[in-house]
Amino acid sequence: MEGLQVQAIDASGKVRVVPHTEPADPDMQLLLDMMKPMLAQAMGNLAEDFLFFPLPGFDDEGNRLLSPYETGKLRVILHRGAETKAAG
Repeated sequence: MEGLQVQAIDASGKVRVVPHTEPADPDMQLLLDMMKPMLAQAMGNLAEDFLFFPLPGFDDEGNRLLSPYETGKLRVILHRGAETKAAG
């Protein structure tokens, strides 16, 4: 998604940019395609702007990018021209 940056911040404060792309795995795409109508039924108009951005679990060298077992944060940054909004 253009203008979107996801950063992982570990317990020591080190910031790493986490790459994101459209899901290459057909099973992931199928899951997302099934979830969207269910969310639309449950949330109504709110679901229209609901975005999914699956993140890889490992980098090219096999190192875990995000661990469910370690303390850390995710920062999602949306860039719109000169204006920057951060959440996290």
